[in-house]
Amino acid sequence: MAEPVSGTARLVEDYLGSTLGSLVKAQGLLSSQLAEFVERVGFEPAEDDDAPLRARTFSFAFERTEVDGEEFVTRRVTASLPLLSIVSLPSLAIDAADVQMDLRIVATEAPPDPPEPEPRPPGRPPGGPLVPPVRPPLRMWAIPVRPAPLPLPGRPAAPDPATVGSIRVSVTLRRLDLPLGLERVERLLNEGYREEIDEA
Repeated sequence: MAEPVSGTARLVEDYLGSTLGSLVKAQGLLSSQLAEFVERVGFEPAEDDDAPLRARTFSFAFERTEVDGEEFVTRRVTASLPLLSIVSLPSLAIDAADVQMDLRIVATEAPPDPPEPEPRPPGRPPGGPLVPPVRPPLRMWAIPVRPAPLPLPGRPAAPDPATVGSIRVSVTLRRLDLPLGLERVERLLNEGYREEIDEA
């Protein structure tokens, strides 16, 4: 049987709101990591505040044999391409979050009664169907409880002093497709590929 954990009772929406808010904050941190990675790895620092960023490039040299007329010619090629076009961006997002709570309802608070509708003036035709007023939901106060331990096969269930009342969150991360803006940046960077050919 689940046992209560000492503490102050709080509204159920407080438990849910704080947990979901933490997930939203974590998603924001993941997005900020992507923005920081793009700026620090893909671009050189600006010389001043008004100057545009310059893309970091990756250059390498190799020899390439080509057919020039009737003979083979070996040329030394120096290729230069933007660094962001050859690295994997850390574009992660929270794909799913399974939040499980062990809570015990200890008190409820009924919402206030809605105000009575104003009487219709005599002789005035009805202005449409009457819509009942929206009643606020029941407020529930709860405390966390220790989850009941799972019994071992062939043994009766026994309380486990190591178990604590907690919120169990299972988070799955997956890599996102590049946002439209980053796709445009990547396309522009790929167009910046260039070669310098020298005769060997």
